[in-house]
Amino acid sequence: MNLSKKINSKKLIVKSYEQIARSNLRKEKYNQALNFYNKTLKLALEINDNSTIGKCYLAKGVIFNFKGELKKSQEFYFKAMPIQKKNNDNLSLGHIHNNIGEIYKTYADYKKAIKFYNEALKYYRNCNNINGIITVYGNFGEIYIKTNNYSKSLEYFLKCLKLAEENNSEDKIADAYNYLGEIYKFQEEYEKAINYFKKSLEISENYIRTERKANSYYHIGEVYFEKKQYGISLEYNYKALRLLEDIGNKIKIIEIYLAVSRIYVMKNKFKDGINFLQKSLEMSEKINDKQSIASTNYTYAFCYFKMAEYEKAINFAEKSYIMGRKLKSPLIIQKSSKILSESFAIKKDFQNAYKFEILHSKLKDSLKSKYKIKKLTELELKYIFDKDKIDRRKKFKNVEKREKIYRTSFIIGVIAFIIIMTLIYISYSSRKKSFRIIDEKNKFMEEINKEINRKNDILENQKKEIEEQSEKQKKLNEQIFEDNIKIENQKVSILSRNEELEKQKEEISNKNLFVESQKLELEKAMIELKKKNEKIILQNAEVQQQKEEIFAQTKNLQEANEDIIIKNEELEIKQKLIEINNKNIIDNINYAKKIQLEVLTQKETIKKTFPYSFIFSKEKNIVSGDFPWFAENQTKIFFAAVDCTGEGIAGALISMIAENVLNEIVYRKKIFSSNLILKEMHKDVQRILRQKESDNYDGMDISICVMDKKKKILEYSGARSSLIYIKNNKTYLIKPDRLAIGGFIKNKKREYKRHEISFDKNTLFYVFSDGFYNQFGGEKGRKLLLKNFKKLLFEIHRNSLEKQGELLKIKFKNWTGKQTKVDNVLVIGIKTDFKDNYKFKSIYNWKNKTILVAEDNLMQFMIIKTIFKETEAIILNAKNGKEAVEISEKNQDICLVLMDLQMPIMDGYTALTIIKKQRKTLPIIVQTMATNSNEKTKSFQAGADDYITKPINRKELLSTVGKYLYIFYSIINLIF
Repeated sequence: MNLSKKINSKKLIVKSYEQIARSNLRKEKYNQALNFYNKTLKLALEINDNSTIGKCYLAKGVIFNFKGELKKSQEFYFKAMPIQKKNNDNLSLGHIHNNIGEIYKTYADYKKAIKFYNEALKYYRNCNNINGIITVYGNFGEIYIKTNNYSKSLEYFLKCLKLAEENNSEDKIADAYNYLGEIYKFQEEYEKAINYFKKSLEISENYIRTERKANSYYHIGEVYFEKKQYGISLEYNYKALRLLEDIGNKIKIIEIYLAVSRIYVMKNKFKDGINFLQKSLEMSEKINDKQSIASTNYTYAFCYFKMAEYEKAINFAEKSYIMGRKLKSPLIIQKSSKILSESFAIKKDFQNAYKFEILHSKLKDSLKSKYKIKKLTELELKYIFDKDKIDRRKKFKNVEKREKIYRTSFIIGVIAFIIIMTLIYISYSSRKKSFRIIDEKNKFMEEINKEINRKNDILENQKKEIEEQSEKQKKLNEQIFEDNIKIENQKVSILSRNEELEKQKEEISNKNLFVESQKLELEKAMIELKKKNEKIILQNAEVQQQKEEIFAQTKNLQEANEDIIIKNEELEIKQKLIEINNKNIIDNINYAKKIQLEVLTQKETIKKTFPYSFIFSKEKNIVSGDFPWFAENQTKIFFAAVDCTGEGIAGALISMIAENVLNEIVYRKKIFSSNLILKEMHKDVQRILRQKESDNYDGMDISICVMDKKKKILEYSGARSSLIYIKNNKTYLIKPDRLAIGGFIKNKKREYKRHEISFDKNTLFYVFSDGFYNQFGGEKGRKLLLKNFKKLLFEIHRNSLEKQGELLKIKFKNWTGKQTKVDNVLVIGIKTDFKDNYKFKSIYNWKNKTILVAEDNLMQFMIIKTIFKETEAIILNAKNGKEAVEISEKNQDICLVLMDLQMPIMDGYTALTIIKKQRKTLPIIVQTMATNSNEKTKSFQAGADDYITKPINRKELLSTVGKYLYIFYSIINLIF
């Protein structure tokens, strides 16, 4: 930029401004980016640079889109469109049409959105931009989710994932996982949803894309909300909100406001819920986001319904219902209908209640139809099957390729080490969660069995009732038969009487009344018989209906039993998967331990200086956060016992940071006072872990000693970790400051005391973590305590140092017994009869020389940096080839580049070719796992000066680098 201004070249100034603006946009610094794009546009218009003008309009559209100012964003996209058509810039035209489509999607104008997405797809295909095609497919999928077409949505999302995997685009794979998670969230497949969101989050950790990371947090929070785990849901939503407020993405912020308000309503914190709803409605109306306005109105309705304010609930639910119909959103219509139905029912307006209940039920059934779930499953299985089929075909084609894949997979395993270490901790928790799920499902099955037994008892009772009714029916039939016989007998008697009447006409008149009365009785009897027959017919119908119900219940029970068998099989499969995952986890942890041992200070290093010493360590898990540290220069010896926060992988990760920070302070910053080392270490740990901005409070306890070789004085400072020393047959304990290294305590400065102790060659010093004396054990199962640990050290101090280590090991084993180990254990014992082994080789004295290490694997970078620490060189790190090019171009002090070949974004071959064009005399040494001659030939063709293989050999690395450093400076001296 300064050079461009000096030579007054407007073209170069425009280019510089654009590069600065683009850099700020990538870093999501939107205000700074907008400022530089305005400067770029002003100059570009003056010199009539159409290409840059079009790019500026497009970039301004993107910035205003992220800021939620959609009208402004749309205005700049339409300005950019004709200019980029003249420039025939297919890629920019693809971005423009895609982004306009996203705006119409926000307005819920899906027809226009689809139209612009189709145009974007054409332009991306013209320039063969795979990332653009993936993005459009994802947008299509999101529209089909909003219109409740899940099978179509899944089809597009699987296309995204397939393309992203084929092109090894982790960035887009993460987007595809988020899309798939959304589908399964809507279909209430919560475990699958969380799995996909967490996969996306793991990939997002490696990129700047704050928006996607926030999106993953939000979706995970939504799933936990559906699972009624409101505390966890709130935690994830606030994580997302903090990230989004930093970049000012209003559309996403509205979603978080709605999610947080729903959580507070479910927790009956209505005031907090309404506060977030007001924020959501104001912001939604400002940017005219109709979908969000409808969702906010529904959430208001839900809140007032929970508060028993039914008039307000109906008012907001009706608004949401009307907007849902306009947007053609079945989900909003269904939710609003439910609130309206229940509110009208409480107000005894049963006509409206029934109307909305029918609508709610229909939509609920359609949204959760078995067909749709089945369709999704079929699509997913088809994708997995097709993917496996392609993989098998590729493997069968070329045996050499398969061997190369094995080597590459090993490289990827090393490169992904940090990710694996982070996932291990999560995997432990997910394993516990899996066992909890299995227990819950077993309980669920027991409840189903109890329900089946209860229903069997009901069936038995019904059976008995049917048999009793059958007996009653038999008795009724017998009674009818007897009544019929009586009627026949009565008829016969009537006939005989008639005959007698004919014979005795005189007696008829006297008996007429009697006969009439008998007729009436007969008629009554006939009526009663008819009624009894009708009752019998009804009872037969009821019995038949009961038989049908019993048959249906029996069928349902059979289906339930089949479901139980299927679920048992699924549980067995999951159990096997858990066992496989556990084995993989243990293998990864063992490998992590191997790398940790290579990086951290080794016992042999300390033994060379202190031949009379011991280190007793006992890990609670395979890897530990407790470690010894040692350093030496011409006048001083440094040693420390470090106890890092956390156990297992978490502690091991912090231990790597602690080792690196201590080396930086002593070797690079030249700080030698024990108290100042701790103070500086606290600042560095806070800075590395970003503890002032994040919720991370990890840190460490440490006791550090600095021995002056000539003065025979030892300095000690402690951060929650004591020092014990024995001199002239007396034991002394120096207590530490009660302030740990790391963590964030408001208004609390970290100042540490410095203690000076004179010593002779028979003085014994002990530094240790709290794991030994905090261990439960003994007959009463109590802690050993520090005072007893001090006595123990005095009891064994007359033995040799090696023997002392053995005795501590035996004591710890006997004390612990069958008790569970509560923490890692570290005890370092040193007798001050030391050997001065420090010999600084002047050949490797590279003070103030800058070396760039292009390495995306943090662990490999730390190993290389540790090797370079004695040289006092300035070490820079580039995590990909693109960063390496940018750093080497900006920093002219770099005198050598150590280049990894396999890196993301831009590989090592491309990067070293570009750097060599920029700086021909700059030495570049390639370092990679590959050892075949093709790799070497390809590296030298690209411009490499030398080639070393991994794992890195210290002697080879230093001698190779030294050779080129001297050549480089000789050339520089000749030139100048």
